[in-house]
Amino acid sequence: MTEPIELRESCRDKTARTAGWVTIAGGAGMVAFWALLFGGLVDVGPEGSLVHAFEMAFPIADALLAALLFLAGVSLLKGRSFGAFWLVAAAGITLYLGVLDVTFYARQGLYAGGSGLFELAVNAACVGGGLFGLRYGWKLWSAAHTRPAAVTPWPATSHGGRRRERPRRLEVA
Repeated sequence: MTEPIELRESCRDKTARTAGWVTIAGGAGMVAFWALLFGGLVDVGPEGSLVHAFEMAFPIADALLAALLFLAGVSLLKGRSFGAFWLVAAAGITLYLGVLDVTFYARQGLYAGGSGLFELAVNAACVGGGLFGLRYGWKLWSAAHTRPAAVTPWPATSHGGRRRERPRRLEVA
């Protein structure tokens, strides 16, 4: 079993720290939304309406997304390379759910009016954040898994004497 690749240098980078805090805030926002909704403090339309039925289809997907956002954020802030993996996973789900929302709300004509503008802003944040997370996560991932020009092999292992390469620290250009 290999040790996790450290991202300590890149975590000092403002973008990595910001991405970590934004993903944690996004996960906390999702948890807060569902807590307020189930507590009766947020209204998504009358029960039985199309909007209510649509929104109530998302608690499990949003719970998964919130968990991935927390994992990505904490991993990025701690400087762990697998933060890039969690960030890409969360970004993909964020982008998908954002596009679902945009498609539904646009087809139903629900972006008109004051509350529609707020929903549009939330959906735009999801789509934009998903795109940013995919781009930045892949940048981190590829930097962590690029082979160095000169590799310092580990000592021979018990599985056939093959040598394994030492994991590199991640450096974001």
